[in-house]
Amino acid sequence: MPAGVTTSDKPPSNMKITTWGVLGRADGGPPTIQAMTTAPRRRTEPTRNRPAKVSLTAAGFGVAALLNFATGIGWLNPPAFVAMAVLCGLIAIIAGHMGRRRGRRLDGDGRGTALLGLILGWLLLLICILATAVFFGLLAALAVLIDTVA
Repeated sequence: MPAGVTTSDKPPSNMKITTWGVLGRADGGPPTIQAMTTAPRRRTEPTRNRPAKVSLTAAGFGVAALLNFATGIGWLNPPAFVAMAVLCGLIAIIAGHMGRRRGRRLDGDGRGTALLGLILGWLLLLICILATAVFFGLLAALAVLIDTVA
């Protein structure tokens, strides 16, 4: 080590050392070697919050059930696909609430995933209820139209 250069203490344990750098001092004293650190890395492993995963998966299956109407497959048996979307929406809502609660105990792990599943579950229920109301409204209007013609 060059003369007049001192080393600093170890960096905090939660920081990862990337490189070493020599920094000068403002008062003209000898430079110190300090570790240039980065912010702690975010966790990249999968979430441990299983209800959050279930919520998002169920919501995804419900959306897929409704998207079958766009492909034409859903029109083969519409009540079955709407019922499947409603069931998946209910599962997503229940599991989403459980995932949000469990996320609080796991320091926020999976809370966003659970919230997304929760929101999608409520949207699935809303869309299915509106589609069912429109269907029965059109059916009632058709009955009135046939009654007035006959």
